[in-house]
Order: sequence, then structure tokens, then C-alpha cells
Amino acid sequence: MKRLRNYVSGRKLILRTVPNTKADYLAHLSAMEDWQGAKESPQTVEDIGSMLPDKLWIVEVSIPDLFSTNKRKLGELLLDATRPYTGEGDFGFFVLARLPGVYAFFERLDGRKHPRFLPVKSQIQRHTPVQSLRAANT
Repeated sequence: MKRLRNYVSGRKLILRTVPNTKADYLAHLSAMEDWQGAKESPQTVEDIGSMLPDKLWIVEVSIPDLFSTNKRKLGELLLDATRPYTGEGDFGFFVLARLPGVYAFFERLDGRKHPRFLPVKSQIQRHTPVQSLRAANT
């Protein structure tokens, strides 16, 4: 996470947006293993599946060291592809973010209209392989 913060502040992130389906993302999440072999719990995958729309935009988040060397990512943002984006401050299309050790769910906008997120623990603590593009026909 420290490396990620450094790359964010230096504006050197790699973001790869991929159209996807709920079924393909859940299969990816179920099979995903981090750099040290940790996997997500089946219950967490099931719980996340219960809240996903059928069509998604997956924005994979990586840094140059990982992506260009071995095609790995730190996490992803899931966006609801069935809802249009209506403008700044619209978080209705945001489903969740997954980063090392945590899922972040949109909770609310604070008084200054800054987003607040609810963190939920993830078993995946390190970087993971990027998702295959075979699901791009969604």
C-alpha cells in the first residue's frame, strides 16, 4: 500500500478498464491467488456476488514495476455497467474497490461532498494476476 500511495502521488498508476460480467468476475475472484498464495474465502466471494450487477466495468489498478514486468495488479475498481454516469459526485455506479487486504464500499458523501468508504477485510494481501481478456465480449 505504501508503494501504491507513492505511485498515486507521482501520478504513475496503470489503469486498465475491461468490460466484464458478474459470472466471469466471480470466477476470477474465486481462482485469484496473491503473490504468497492467499485466496479469498468462498463466503466473501458469495457475499460479493450477491451485490454485483450482471455487467461490470473492471478498472484494474497496477504500478509500472508489476504490470510491465509480470502482468500483475494491486486491485480493481468495480463499476456498474448497467447504470450511466451522471456527473461529478455520482457514486451510484460505484460497486466496490479491492486493494491489498481490503474491500472498500461507498458509504456516503460527507458534508464537504467527499466520499466516505466502508472498509471490509480481504484475505488477499499482495498483488495478483491481471484478469484474462477472454471475457471482453460482454
